[in-house]
Amino acid sequence: GSLGLTYVSPRLVSMPLPSSKPGHSAGMPLEAVASYLKQRHGAQYLMVWNLSEERYDYSPFGDQVLEFKFPGHPAPPLGLLFKICLSIESWLEADPGNVAVVHCLTGKGRTATVLACLLGWVQEVEC
Repeated sequence: GSLGLTYVSPRLVSMPLPSSKPGHSAGMPLEAVASYLKQRHGAQYLMVWNLSEERYDYSPFGDQVLEFKFPGHPAPPLGLLFKICLSIESWLEADPGNVAVVHCLTGKGRTATVLACLLGWVQEVEC
C-alpha cells in the first residue's frame, strides 16, 4: 500500500522502519502509519515488533513496541528467533482482535525471515 504496509494475513502486517524525520526516505511517516493502523485495528489491539537496530519515538504506537536487536543480516540467532515467534504467537492468541506489526529497516530481510519462520512455526504448532 501507499504507507508501505503489507498484510501477510488480516492480523499480521509487515512494513519498513517508519520515518520520524520529514522527507526521510527510510519509510513512511511514523504518525501517518500509526494513525492508519490505530484507526483500522484499534490502538489496544496493536503490537509492533522492531527487528531493526534503530530506535524511534514509540509513543504514536502507545509504546506498544518490542525491540529484538541482533547483529548480522537477515536471520537472528535460533534462540532469539524462537523467542520472537513465541511472542508474536502469544500476542495473536491472547485476543482475536490483536494484530502484530513487524518491521526491520527495509521491511524485507529480517522481517521476511522472521515472518516466514513464524508462519512455519504456527502451522507446526497447530497441527
